[in-house]
Amino acid sequence: MPLFWRKNPDLKKVDLPQTIMQPFWHPDARQLDEHKFCTLLPDAKPLLRLYGILILALAAITISSLALCEILNSADYQLLLEQFLQQPLANQPHSIALVGVLAIPLLYVFFKAYPARVICFDRKQHTLNFPLNSVMPKFQEINYDEFQGKIDHLKSLLGKRKTRLVLVHKTRQEIICLATTFSSPQSLTGYWSFIVQYMNPGAPLPDVPALHEYPDTTQGIIHQQSTNYS
Repeated sequence: MPLFWRKNPDLKKVDLPQTIMQPFWHPDARQLDEHKFCTLLPDAKPLLRLYGILILALAAITISSLALCEILNSADYQLLLEQFLQQPLANQPHSIALVGVLAIPLLYVFFKAYPARVICFDRKQHTLNFPLNSVMPKFQEINYDEFQGKIDHLKSLLGKRKTRLVLVHKTRQEIICLATTFSSPQSLTGYWSFIVQYMNPGAPLPDVPALHEYPDTTQGIIHQQSTNYS
């Protein structure tokens, strides 16, 4: 491992200029037109708290199902029902089965918050709309010019390199990760070039397949070989 670390030294963050650096590329878009570009954030997996909520919901369903099976398989079902009616809070199968009711609000929170990790670039308003670090969906809209694009280099304990394209708020230092790669960081500059061109409302749209129908587009930087970067 020390040899691997020597071959992969720590690299500093790189500030990105508001210029086109590579042929345009962007990840899969939820929406892409002349007004908005929306895409799922790469770390848009549920937060650890959401995983905990899902586990609790599944545990409640499992406990409830086992209790219901005990009730249905019991030869003395009438006695169990009478005991439950007399002492509903006692440790009876009927009481345990009611634990499954807790899964309903827990699953609601999970499925409501799970898909809400989307960032939107508003070309006309020149703003970003992105989710906050909260369980239930909460979004914040901030002017695009308040952020600085950066290439961020990370390394695992074993020395594996990961490079991120991030937006960093210039005053609050809030970080939004836009894309990650385990290969050359140069690939991320194609995405940055797309963002720079797209968020300039007075300039032509970046020429990517989803925007071919618009007449005013530019190809930006072109490789010698024809490649689809979208």
